Amino acid sequence: MQSLLWLALALSSGAALAQFDAHPGASSFHSVKLADSVQAKIADRSFSLSPVGYGIRIKHVFVVNAKVYVAELFATDQTKFTHTVAGALSSLDGEKVVAMKLSFLRDVEESKIRASFREGLLANKVDITNADIRGFMDAVMAAGDIREGAFFAIIGEHLEGGKEAITFENSKGKASTVIGAPGFIRQIFSIWLGESADDGLAELKKSLIGEKNEKS
Repeated sequence: MQSLLWLALALSSGAALAQFDAHPGASSFHSVKLADSVQAKIADRSFSLSPVGYGIRIKHVFVVNAKVYVAELFATDQTKFTHTVAGALSSLDGEKVVAMKLSFLRDVEESKIRASFREGLLANKVDITNADIRGFMDAVMAAGDIREGAFFAIIGEHLEGGKEAITFENSKGKASTVIGAPGFIRQIFSIWLGESADDGLAELKKSLIGEKNEKS
């Protein structure tokens, strides 16, 4: 039976056992300052991550193409990341730590975020009833509605013994970590780097793996 372990619960002061510190660079994209480096700390483990790619999530709502969030992908070793549609997701297996930062450009209800993630997981044939996946989705639900200007980070870490951890941290510093079986990181990151659930995610994937964007 796969184990589910909550490692990090934020205190009322905002302190937690996980920390995601994105250092803003000189460039902006859709009014979001892009990070030129990230320092991630989970429990007593610290990591330095470098940017891999970025892009914007567009969601078609009725007759409008809504700008939802700017996504930034980071990894401990850029040279191990494969910048191809076919190879990007599987190349995460070679990274010690990977992270995705989502900076929101509009208010989004928590239920809609979970629904979007659920669509992405199902598009990649991920069993959403699995305890590890349910743990991650519970963390998203606990974060509540997202306001314009807020962000959250999803950090994937390969642990000793083949286990994999996903840490979810919101902009208030509240964090939780789920320990899963091998392949857990690929399952979660397949939302953005696997089979795309819609055209907006397909375009975002192309940007994340290295298609040039116009910075502002």
